[in-house]
Amino acid sequence: MRIRTLVLTTLLLAACRDYRQLTRQLPTFANMKSVAREIQRIRERDGSISDEAALAVVRRINDGRDEWGHRLVYASKAEPVFSFVLISPGEDGVFERDAPELYFDAPREDIIGRLERDIVFRDGVPVTIASAK
Repeated sequence: MRIRTLVLTTLLLAACRDYRQLTRQLPTFANMKSVAREIQRIRERDGSISDEAALAVVRRINDGRDEWGHRLVYASKAEPVFSFVLISPGEDGVFERDAPELYFDAPREDIIGRLERDIVFRDGVPVTIASAK
């Protein structure tokens, strides 16, 4: 078990381009994953979730901020079916799209090590992939 953990850790470190990714991008991704899954869980359990309740979940971790200190953005839409996005602007603090609504159609993409890229979850699932798994 110890050797397996060491091998996995070595592979993860080799895949990380720099220390900032380990200390900022990956923890932000993990925190957002937890928040997005909790919002989705509540929605599935209760049949819906209000924006106020979703924002309360977002604020539970880091007061709703990513590891760079930028506010996470939550947006939802009801038509044609309920959907939500959770967005971090990444290291540079600049959102790549002009409005949160434009993230609903964002394509899946690998952003590992590209620290300036937005981290996006849609309906509890990562759209931008910033983890080694």
